[in-house]
Amino acid sequence: MSRSALLREISLVCANMTHPKQVTSLYFGGGTPALLVDELGEIIDAIRLHFSIAGGIGVELHPNDITRENLEKLKAEGVTMVSIGIQSFDAECLRRLGRRNDDIKGKNRIMNQSPFEGLNIV
Repeated sequence: MSRSALLREISLVCANMTHPKQVTSLYFGGGTPALLVDELGEIIDAIRLHFSIAGGIGVELHPNDITRENLEKLKAEGVTMVSIGIQSFDAECLRRLGRRNDDIKGKNRIMNQSPFEGLNIV
């Protein structure tokens, strides 16, 4: 779904709301939200027009998307929790999944340099 389609969907679904609803959290999952990292702020702002987010905002990331730049953008947009889809630390298992053996220690260093309130590894 494109950013503009998602923004239209948010607007359509929330058109009849008379006041912002309170929600506990907002979570972008599926492992590919980083594809919209540059548009995520606009999407979060559109959601905040209709919902009061009492808790944090979480984003699931593929290990390939863990970069200083992406983490800085996410923090700037108010993201407080990151969930990383590691899948496995076993090289053979990763190969079978079609994933390369990412530099987990390097990714850990990047995460430590830009800490979030919550970190989840699945």
